[in-house]
Amino acid sequence: MESLAVALLVALLLAAAGCGDGGGGRDGVDLTVDRDAIVASLALDSRSFAADDCSVAEGSVGAPGVRRLLRFDAIVVNRGTRALVLGDPAHPLPPFSAADFEFSPCHGHFHFRDFADYELRGPAGAVAFGHKQAFCIRDSLPYGPEPSAGYDCAFQGLSSGWGDDYPAALDGQWIDVTGVPAGDYQVVVTVNPAGRIREHGDAPNVVTVPVHLPE
Repeated sequence: MESLAVALLVALLLAAAGCGDGGGGRDGVDLTVDRDAIVASLALDSRSFAADDCSVAEGSVGAPGVRRLLRFDAIVVNRGTRALVLGDPAHPLPPFSAADFEFSPCHGHFHFRDFADYELRGPAGAVAFGHKQAFCIRDSLPYGPEPSAGYDCAFQGLSSGWGDDYPAALDGQWIDVTGVPAGDYQVVVTVNPAGRIREHGDAPNVVTVPVHLPE
């Protein structure tokens, strides 16, 4: 609780300064994706989905029935000098608003819109898509010596030098590759594709990983 109180105080000070998203100047929030985590976790899986499954309702798979899924871990890392501060999804801190979140009746929690996009690309372009709406942006894994401010699902954010982990086992943590022909492709993961989060820095928002789909 003490760490959350500190996080709230920091967030309020940042919001008062007009920099809850990283602020102006050269330093701030700088998001990227851990490419090595994707490489180490890529795996094919088959799963059957009922018509009323949340993954069908939210478009994580193309249709009910047996689907072929390309699963992988996705860890979004804040390489910037300041924390990404969102706050309570029901009442987010400026510059974020309720419009940046969407409540999922199926899952019973909020999603941050447009947090990351997943694509499978071939020589002619994209052949399959995935879409990750973050349900809990928090400090999951340390990526540096910086201390965590204690962000969690109730008061969301991502401290400098910390990663927000979405393991391959989670629902929606995949690209539906059902019907995609065997061959060589690229998995492309983009964080903050719509620019809802203002960033300052040169960490890449897009990472690409080669993958071979067997028959």
